[in-house]
Amino acid sequence: MTGKRVNTTATADRTGEVYATVGDGKVRLLTGTRTNKGSWAVTVNGLTSLGFPINGTISVRTLVFPGNSNQFAEHDAPVDLGWASHTYTMGSLTYAKSDTDGYTARAQEFYLP
Repeated sequence: MTGKRVNTTATADRTGEVYATVGDGKVRLLTGTRTNKGSWAVTVNGLTSLGFPINGTISVRTLVFPGNSNQFAEHDAPVDLGWASHTYTMGSLTYAKSDTDGYTARAQEFYLP
């Protein structure tokens, strides 16, 4: 991922993490769950500091990186799940993330205004 690293916070139980960058006209996030299954919410704050209006809609692209229990195995290319519209309010975007296995990572990206 290219761009400037921005501040992120793991889930309160420390089972989920996010790495994020801003650059080249995009915000990019990489999310993972440390081998845990379940549902989480990803929140992106400070959208107004990136030039977004206080409220609006953002199209977010998701790529899935399937994995398995062999962390050293070669894996297939990511699966592009396409773009989905998400409404944000008060400069903050929250969207759901659900993992059916504990080995799959996801990347999300959206364009800056």
